Amino acid sequence: MTGVFGKAFAEALAASGGGAIAAFGQGDDTRARFLSGLGHLSPFLGRALTRDKERLDRILRADHGDGFAALYAEDPGTEKETAKACLRRQRTDVIVAIALADLAGIFSLNDVTGALSRFADWVVSCALATAWEVVNTLRGVGLDPSRPRAGLTFLAMGKHGAGELNYSSDIDLVAIYDPDLIPVAEGSRFDAKGVAMRVVQQVVDILEDQTSDGFVFRTDLRLRPNPSATPIAVSLSAAAQYYEIYGQNWERAAFIKARPCAGDREVAAEFMEMIGAFVWRRTLDFGAVADIYAVKAQIHAERGRPDLEAAGANVKLGPGGIREIEFFVQTQQLLLGGRDPTLRSLRTIDGLRQLTAAGYVDDETCAGMTAAYDFLRRVEHCLQLREDQQTQDLPTEPAELDVIAALSGFAGRDDFLSTLTTHLVFVHDTYADLFHVPNDDGKVDGNLVFTGVDDDPRTLTTLRSMGFASPEFVTERIRRWHRGEIRAARSVRARELLTALVPRILLRLGAGEEPDIAFAALDDFLTALPEGVQTLALFTTYPQVLDELILLCYSAPALSKKLASRPALVEGLLEGVDVSPPDFPEATEWSFEEKLDETRRIVGEHRVRAAAGLILGQMGAETIGGALSATADRAIDYCVDAVTKMAAEEGKLPDGQLAVLGFGRLGLERLTLGSDLDLVFVYRLTEQKAEDEVLFTRLVRRIVTALSVPTAQGDLYKIDMQLRPSGGAGPAAVSINAFRTYYDKTAWVWEEMALTKARIVAGDPSLAEDVTSVIDQHLVKKRDRATVCEAVREMRVRLYNEKAPRTAYDVKRLAGGLTDVEFLAQGISLIHGSALGRLPRRADEIFREVKQAGHLEAETADALASAYLAYDSFVQYARATLGSEPPARIPDGFLQRLSRIEPLWLAGSVDDQLAVHRRAVYSAFSQLIGPYDATLD
Repeated sequence: MTGVFGKAFAEALAASGGGAIAAFGQGDDTRARFLSGLGHLSPFLGRALTRDKERLDRILRADHGDGFAALYAEDPGTEKETAKACLRRQRTDVIVAIALADLAGIFSLNDVTGALSRFADWVVSCALATAWEVVNTLRGVGLDPSRPRAGLTFLAMGKHGAGELNYSSDIDLVAIYDPDLIPVAEGSRFDAKGVAMRVVQQVVDILEDQTSDGFVFRTDLRLRPNPSATPIAVSLSAAAQYYEIYGQNWERAAFIKARPCAGDREVAAEFMEMIGAFVWRRTLDFGAVADIYAVKAQIHAERGRPDLEAAGANVKLGPGGIREIEFFVQTQQLLLGGRDPTLRSLRTIDGLRQLTAAGYVDDETCAGMTAAYDFLRRVEHCLQLREDQQTQDLPTEPAELDVIAALSGFAGRDDFLSTLTTHLVFVHDTYADLFHVPNDDGKVDGNLVFTGVDDDPRTLTTLRSMGFASPEFVTERIRRWHRGEIRAARSVRARELLTALVPRILLRLGAGEEPDIAFAALDDFLTALPEGVQTLALFTTYPQVLDELILLCYSAPALSKKLASRPALVEGLLEGVDVSPPDFPEATEWSFEEKLDETRRIVGEHRVRAAAGLILGQMGAETIGGALSATADRAIDYCVDAVTKMAAEEGKLPDGQLAVLGFGRLGLERLTLGSDLDLVFVYRLTEQKAEDEVLFTRLVRRIVTALSVPTAQGDLYKIDMQLRPSGGAGPAAVSINAFRTYYDKTAWVWEEMALTKARIVAGDPSLAEDVTSVIDQHLVKKRDRATVCEAVREMRVRLYNEKAPRTAYDVKRLAGGLTDVEFLAQGISLIHGSALGRLPRRADEIFREVKQAGHLEAETADALASAYLAYDSFVQYARATLGSEPPARIPDGFLQRLSRIEPLWLAGSVDDQLAVHRRAVYSAFSQLIGPYDATLD
């Protein structure tokens, strides 16, 4: 063993306290000094070499010519625990022997990786043989003794498949089986799939279970088809179907390195023939090429990076690392190898040389990338030999760097870091040239790579810098899109479109206030889409539509999911949202239930459009309130007509007319999304018959049911009838005579206040005219101002005490809030109705008309009108974006978007502006109606 290690390594070893090694192997003292020094540089090797003198002698005597195959010549047998112990001892011996030959300069990089890969093949084969026997003993499993243990094969992937394993690599395996060949005996409780899965489970346990002897290989099965949804063993037919329908370009690249390593060779051959057609496509259509370039666009690479640091670098995944060399080769193999079989090498450098020989890579690039690959892989090995850990991160501490430099054959760390930097810069510059995407205005400053099964560290860093708090969630969901696990991405074309859109999506999301919430909403939208190509093509052709959808995701996450169930509405974002009241089609052949469904579908779509128009700032709160109210009018009329026709067919239609009064927000024509409908039903009999009174009551109940009962198409409206004469104790329908009498003789002031908002929304025109006349006559009666003011004040106090504000932004209930404004307007309407005639229903219009008549100071009237419009727009927008409950806090960006629909809201603090309005309203209420004890802070 004289002269086993190179001079640089020997000098470094001596400097570390190990002493000279020229006479290593000739005496125990010399060996002890050597082992001490080696233990300093590689504690893992030091422990392994001092654990057992006989094992050490056996390792040192082993012939390296066949990759130290003699060290694992012993058959581990088929008894599980015995096999596990044997394979773990063999692994330690083989790695120690290969490492010594590596560090001594006896083994080239190919020798090292080839020997490790051949050992991995041996291990998987042994584990498979043992696993078959173990499974045969499991309860309920019956294997046919007359048939061979066949039908299951393992494919080596990644570095294992390419014969490029490093010291602490995982091994990537794909388990494929043919159910017709699995030797399942008659009477077995498990079918071929169940047996195959259990065999694979046993193989994995044998290989990676951590025992007192360590482990053999960590085993990764995630390169199989759709790993989140498929079993760990995949049938030939299922694999073929997956790759034909869902296979992605990164999977094609992954299978460049695939090869059988254990198990049934015939099954392996059949699979490899199938996968070869998937990987090596003779021609690539436009979409496939565009998809590859879309992936390229997600990779951040630029020449001459000033931030590229050798100390602390990740030599695999960092800029200029091993992964960039692999991508450089594999991407070109993917594009060119379908037409040229000479470009299909499994090994990275062999593939690079083939590309050079074919004229696609110049000689200088080939030489530089080859040298860099050899150097970086050796540095990777040195890092892993320190403690037998799967790491590619260089240390930053000088003392640790000295150790890696010594293991790498350098006398000092400065020369080592200088050489490493040279290689990293060359690789990254070359890689940047290949992956340059010209004229990309939306280029992200960082990686956005979502291929493969592992998170790309630089992509996680990029996402964090963009503002995402949970980048791992983002990457997992985007990989889910790429795998076609959502309906919108089932087709190849849809996945290609989506891949190209991902950078823009993330850029737009990252520019917002809460990108994680918005991303989750967008994911919900994509998941709910029934089909993706049309919508994704729309986003590609008209990216402004995508931008508006993302705004909806920020502002109203629940709305984006509803929008997905109606993809045709997404196209409406292109030319502006149409919120005109929809038509309810005549369909005499439809059943009553079908009419109810159609009503809910039409209203539901209109609500989505209205919400989108409001949130996108395409129209203001007044427009939306009017559109929602007009739609409700039509829906009420449609349901009244449907119920009336059904009652007529049943012979249960009363003789008379019916009118429907809308109160509250419906009466004001200011419905919000999710508003209840305050309704009162008034009828007039043709002849005074008790039977018809009963029939009208039943008719109204059926109408209310038609408007409120949920169907397969969802809900329509919640109906509130508390404002009818006598409230909840009164009949569902009231005659016009009773209606007139009640308001003339019995109604409370608060009921008269509510009446100021009332209007006819459906029903017989002549009766509607008469009911309106009754309301107008009642509202212009002369009233005592003090009586009205006291009643209004008492009602406000009662509500303030019984229904306290739920949050600081409950603008309806807050003192000086929307209720104060409306009560004040209603009180003014009752007080001045006799002099001015019936005043408008809306508060802002009441204030302006009373101001013009000289009964209200201009400053006060304007302040009240402004407060009303500000409050109303706040409620409209909050309900569209945050739901029916008042917000506990104001999200970032809320005020900016609110100001698009109501310019009264200025830049600055919502709290400050609310405080100004509240003080003005409370002051006016106190002066005009009367003060009440309230807190404005």
